[in-house]
Amino acid sequence: MNQERSKKTQEKLLVAASQVFHTQGIANTTLQDVARASGVPLGNVYYHYKTKNDLVHAVIQAHKADIQAGFDLVQENPDPKERLMVFIQNGRKNKLTLQEYGCPYAGIAYDLEKEKNPLAEEAGSLLEMWIEFAQQQFTLLGKAKEAKELAETYITTLQGAYLLAHNSGAKQFLERQLNRLELWLKAQ
Repeated sequence: MNQERSKKTQEKLLVAASQVFHTQGIANTTLQDVARASGVPLGNVYYHYKTKNDLVHAVIQAHKADIQAGFDLVQENPDPKERLMVFIQNGRKNKLTLQEYGCPYAGIAYDLEKEKNPLAEEAGSLLEMWIEFAQQQFTLLGKAKEAKELAETYITTLQGAYLLAHNSGAKQFLERQLNRLELWLKAQ
């Protein structure tokens, strides 16, 4: 397999695995499911990822890269508060997916922790990235002493809204919670 084709195949597998893990859960997903969703033959899945854990690890790494890319993109805005507002707006844009399946980052962390999978800690670092980013923004807003606590409140509220919207099925719940979080953030 040439290198360029191999890289494209890996990308297809990561996109499909991320989606299938998010919608079905890790425990309910087989490598055959990923092969089917990606259109890649099962043998090629095993060529790139010997085990499901190898694929899960690669998905976590891809999530980290996506999260960092999102942070890099919002850094173009000079206002730290506006940077945090972007993620509330993203919640609104992705409302239907979040209501249906919850947050993909929290979902993978939860699935792995539930299974007592050794990758659980690594997946948990996805949410730590969000807290650290939010803490940096609150520090830039002149709230260095309370920045960690404010960041934890911001991320906990955001993730809690996603989780409860997913579990409750209430159509307007997520929007109400995002509105409350937005008002809270404006007051900071």
